[in-house]
Amino acid sequence: MRVPLYREWFLAHGMASCGRRTCLKLLGGDHGTGRAIVLIIGGAAESLNAHPGKLELVLRKRKGFVRIALQTGASLVPSLGYGENDALWQASNAPGTWLRAVQDFTRKYLSFAMPLFYGRWYLPVPRRTPLTIVTGAPVACPRTALDANGRLDPAVVDVYHAKYIAALEQLYADTKDEYAPPGMAPMKIM
Repeated sequence: MRVPLYREWFLAHGMASCGRRTCLKLLGGDHGTGRAIVLIIGGAAESLNAHPGKLELVLRKRKGFVRIALQTGASLVPSLGYGENDALWQASNAPGTWLRAVQDFTRKYLSFAMPLFYGRWYLPVPRRTPLTIVTGAPVACPRTALDANGRLDPAVVDVYHAKYIAALEQLYADTKDEYAPPGMAPMKIM
């Protein structure tokens, strides 16, 4: 959203910044109920772990989306994408390698990741692979007021974060046999 022209293209297609203020404005305020937003919770950190045959989700320490849901009374809908990591392959970037060090540096200081990926014929053309997105039952979050310091009770946030992770793990258990690519490693939540 910081690059001129790209920002306008994104906005024209209904996309918005994923910042806290924007999410609160879209889910609350004058819009009423019935609005939804889609967040890629793992973000840039998760994109660097995307390799064929793996489903590694960066989620354990990410709780901002739960706070937003509690402030607005929105439901959290668990969803998984099978086959996404098989469409484009990423160069080997294990933690500790020079490539990963460069990628972590750009992620930390420029706020975006630069995965080195390739597809068919070693071009950025996706490989032919089935892509399946599955969604689970929503985790309803009650609209919760902020305390005197302008914060939510951390214990309440932890409870609904744990409920979301449990719902995501249940969704994986229910759908992996039908939709997971052959030979895929078990889902890992980091």
